[in-house]
Amino acid sequence: MFGAAVIALGALWVFAGTSGAGRSGRVLESEPSLRRQFAAARGNPSFMALLRCVVVQSVATGVLLAGAPYFADHVLHDSAGVGPMVAAFVAPNLLTLPLWSRLRGRRGHAFASALFAAGCLLFLAAPVLPPAAVLATMALAGTGHAGQLLFLYAMLPECIADDTARTERRQAGVLSGLFTTGEGLGVALGPFLYGLVLQLSGYVSSGTGRAAEQSATAELGMLAGFALLPALATAGAVVLLRGYGRTGRRPY
Repeated sequence: MFGAAVIALGALWVFAGTSGAGRSGRVLESEPSLRRQFAAARGNPSFMALLRCVVVQSVATGVLLAGAPYFADHVLHDSAGVGPMVAAFVAPNLLTLPLWSRLRGRRGHAFASALFAAGCLLFLAAPVLPPAAVLATMALAGTGHAGQLLFLYAMLPECIADDTARTERRQAGVLSGLFTTGEGLGVALGPFLYGLVLQLSGYVSSGTGRAAEQSATAELGMLAGFALLPALATAGAVVLLRGYGRTGRRPY
């Protein structure tokens, strides 16, 4: 109920805040059918590169969200540590955006991705780190994640503007819809992939409400999946974004 109230309030706030926005220039037509709109999206190399990037990058986010309870319970041996870890990851999204906004382009996204991947790889040392250092590592990953989100969300409207100037067609709805769908798909794939790692490493589930005893291999799988999967996904996302800006004017 609280989440529903926040979403409703946010939607009404956006509606009220943009109600007085005027139109500038002529209103462009969109493609006549949804099939044609999807075809136009597939024919846009910059957008397809951005879409592939956001899907793979969202996998990293999904892995962290799914793996945090397992990481806290079986690696840190502190089931109450999930809350502070989430707070340490989310807080930089609020605090570091003014700094990230001073950077531009794929270089900025690559730098943010490097910070995120570095934070994820440092989790490999979590068993020997003090709790404060683990939270600092999570904050480092959160700082990089904030930059990744800012640059990806900034490149989407830039890509839409480039597409409009190139085709003289209005494709903002289908492009933003595909972008959001790809992001959701990636976040859903993350837990699936982390679950495969748990299965392959011999994780034993529990139906008693208490954590079952895990083998050393299972604990290693929890740690490796939590650290390596997001880092690998981030590296792949950076590579996939290289196709952005292949056509049209200079990208964001």
